[in-house]
Amino acid sequence: MSHFTVLVELGEKINPQDGKAVNDRLEALLAPYDENTQVEPNKYYQEDLSQTIINCTETQTSDAGRKTLPPTLEIRWDSASAPAALNEPILGHDRQDPGFAALVATQQEKYEAWRRQLQTLYTYAEVAAAYNARHKLVPAGNRNDPRPWYADAAGVYYWTRYNPKSRWDWWEVGGRWTGFFLAKAPANGSLGSPGLFTQSPQDARRCDVLRKGDLAAEAAEAEWNATLTERWQKMQDDQTLTPEIR
Repeated sequence: MSHFTVLVELGEKINPQDGKAVNDRLEALLAPYDENTQVEPNKYYQEDLSQTIINCTETQTSDAGRKTLPPTLEIRWDSASAPAALNEPILGHDRQDPGFAALVATQQEKYEAWRRQLQTLYTYAEVAAAYNARHKLVPAGNRNDPRPWYADAAGVYYWTRYNPKSRWDWWEVGGRWTGFFLAKAPANGSLGSPGLFTQSPQDARRCDVLRKGDLAAEAAEAEWNATLTERWQKMQDDQTLTPEIR
């Protein structure tokens, strides 16, 4: 789960103090990005097939060990380029060695190259068939069933009704960032709802909804610079911090 801020331009002459008008407009603007909205079935293509290929060439157990998943693909790569071989120099290397970080970076590059090359050893149809066989899925063409994998000239995909534009599952005005804007005067804006552990700002000019022309941009920048300076000074004076962090 992640929380983030979104700046929404309402695009209409709405009174910031009119809570209903603000929320109605926000709902209309944000509705297309609701991840709870189901759309017509569409293809979702797998971007990286390397891990699926690796899984399908190994015997694994799932569901707390109750279910065995046998290999459904043959191994087509040279064991000398496999992850175990790439990890060997790292496992036997002194981590205090100044060259250890460079070694790890080099081996990581080789591993990523191996993963990319791995995907060229199998066709899309082979990977989709191996995945379905491994999980006992039948690709019957039912577009409302997201479980089976299919293949076409563009790649490996499954059918989904998930909204491809989805960006949120819940939103509110304010939240943990309540009072984000500084208005020129208290009457210029309105405040949303504070987050669970967020207190409402003491400065009456602080708000979450306002017109662009009522934003006290220079004052807000000066206030933020003063806050950063104060925090930086506290860090310098904090003897519990190591010299490296300071």
